[in-house]
Amino acid sequence: MDMQTANIPINTRTVGDAKNISEGIYVLYLEDYVHTFIKKLIYEQEPDTIAGTSVNLYGSSFEQAAQTIMVISGATTTEQTGKNSFSTSTPLCSAIVSLNKDKGIRFEITTKGTKVILDDFYIYYDQNEEMQNYLIEWNSERRERQLRRTSAKSGSRSSVDNAARLGRLTQAYNREAAKVSLIWGAMNVLSLSLVVCVIAYGIISLNSYGKMKNMQESIDYCMTFVSENIDLPDRRVETIAPTERTPQPAQEEYTEISIDTPATQTMEVVEEITTIESIETTPPTDTVPTPAPQPVEAANPSVPQYYVVQRGDTLRSICLNTYGDYSKMEEICELNGLDNPDSILYGQKLLLP
Repeated sequence: MDMQTANIPINTRTVGDAKNISEGIYVLYLEDYVHTFIKKLIYEQEPDTIAGTSVNLYGSSFEQAAQTIMVISGATTTEQTGKNSFSTSTPLCSAIVSLNKDKGIRFEITTKGTKVILDDFYIYYDQNEEMQNYLIEWNSERRERQLRRTSAKSGSRSSVDNAARLGRLTQAYNREAAKVSLIWGAMNVLSLSLVVCVIAYGIISLNSYGKMKNMQESIDYCMTFVSENIDLPDRRVETIAPTERTPQPAQEEYTEISIDTPATQTMEVVEEITTIESIETTPPTDTVPTPAPQPVEAANPSVPQYYVVQRGDTLRSICLNTYGDYSKMEEICELNGLDNPDSILYGQKLLLP
């Protein structure tokens, strides 16, 4: 048996027990037309030859993972041993095909001096034209032999016509089988194309989602910018917390001295001004502490207060900076309809309690 490196067929189906195939030392791959040919040999032969029929097998074999892989792409009867029907395949070995106890096909292959019995194997679909042509030719020859035997026994011309018609039906059947194989291949190509289209659609959808998200962020930023520059009254309330009024410096009062004012009154006015200046220049004995700024709610509870979210702000940091703790987080969420405290956006206006 020649050992050649070959590709394992991928479009296959299992005949028998797949576990026995995977655990066996020899793994057999049988082309679909070869399988059809062997079934015809076994099931349509005479009763005395159904116990076993010898065939020649063509293809390649190679070793892989401690297993011998045999890929059979052609088969002929032993009557055509010297005939080269397969130009793309080499003679591999001979085998005896028969029925096993489960009425399935059994292969008895002799290789390297060892007899191998295989009841389980793979069937692959390769549209082997050489095996298809051989099967058509073999069917025609077999029908002609049956026709000659029938003619010799009966001498009836109608039998010849029936045999010819049967041969034409067989050829039509073979052509339909070839069409089915072609349709099967086209369906595989269409399935692969559909998978590629689905993957491409998924990639395009992901790219479009990223672009739409960036556009939404840009629109939100523009809307925030416009609202900050147009809604001036609200902006003053948002950014300036109410504080106590800063005392304004006292304005100096000047008393006009008329020429007609008596000298006594003029001296009194000068003394009064001097006293006021000395009071203003004298440093205060007790420093009055500046009152601490009151929380937002103490200024004017009836006027709603707002806060504009800045970059890096979180609801926790806003509560901590405004109230000194996190006790107002739930109330802020209720006032602004927030289901998630982390869902605030830059530029968003939050109503404060």
